[in-house]
Amino acid sequence: MTRVLLLGRTSHPLASRLSASGYEPLCLSLEDLALPQQRALLVDPPPAVVVLAAETQSAIALLRQDLPGVPLLLDIGSDGVDARSSCLSAGADDFWLSGSPPAICCCGCGCMLG
Repeated sequence: MTRVLLLGRTSHPLASRLSASGYEPLCLSLEDLALPQQRALLVDPPPAVVVLAAETQSAIALLRQDLPGVPLLLDIGSDGVDARSSCLSAGADDFWLSGSPPAICCCGCGCMLG
C-alpha cells in the first residue's frame, strides 16, 4: 500500500479520503518529528508524497534531508501568484489548498503519486 504523510492538523482531514482511495495515510504533527520513534516511521517505508499544513512549513528542510526525492505539497490557504511563489520559495514541490473540497486536494496528491 502506498503511504502518504499528512503533516499538521489541517492536512489530517484528507486521511479518510486517501484511505478510501487505497492509500495508507500517516498523520503526524510537527512535534512528532522531534521524536526519534516517530521520525523512524518516515523512512520504513518512505511515503510517496508529503502533504504539509501551512504551520509545518519549517519542516521542509528536515523532510528534504530525511526523504530525498519525495514530493512535498504545502498548504497555501488561498490561491494566488504570491502564495504559489512563497510555497516554491519555501522549498515545496507544489501546493494544495486546505480550503478546497477534499476530492480536489486528493486529486492533487494523486497527480504526485502517479
